[in-house]
Amino acid sequence: SFAEVKCSLCVVGIQALAEMNRWREVLSWVLQYYHAPEHLPPKVLELCILLYSKVREPQVMLEVGGSWLRDRANQSLPEYGSLLQLYLAHVLLPLGRFEGAEELVRGCDVLDSQQQLAFLGTICESRCQWTQREETRAAAEEQQDPATGTVLGGLS
Repeated sequence: SFAEVKCSLCVVGIQALAEMNRWREVLSWVLQYYHAPEHLPPKVLELCILLYSKVREPQVMLEVGGSWLRDRANQSLPEYGSLLQLYLAHVLLPLGRFEGAEELVRGCDVLDSQQQLAFLGTICESRCQWTQREETRAAAEEQQDPATGTVLGGLS
């Protein structure tokens, strides 16, 4: 069908832009053809999430992924669960958006209670790891003298 051909061509275009190191253009280029994030085919959304995660720019996909996942029509697609998981793992959690992740999971009618609990457990685990990293970073910064950048201790 036309939609499948269009999707396939977009996949090739995404790969080509990424290979030419023009990944910053991918999302705007794709949205020229699909006009709204909610209309992106699952495969195109998946590639965009993975691409922007790989180049350490997951925030680019915050709004687009959220819009796609909140769209009622997309929630009936068989790929919905795996895309929700991908969005959580590669966008929301790396950015520390734990409340948003919990809201998304709790508000999702597609997930059964077991799936919701599993996702919420993953979010909780990620939040704990995030907090530990932040505490370790803060402790390391406190041990450095802000004026010289040298580690304090034994200097009197």
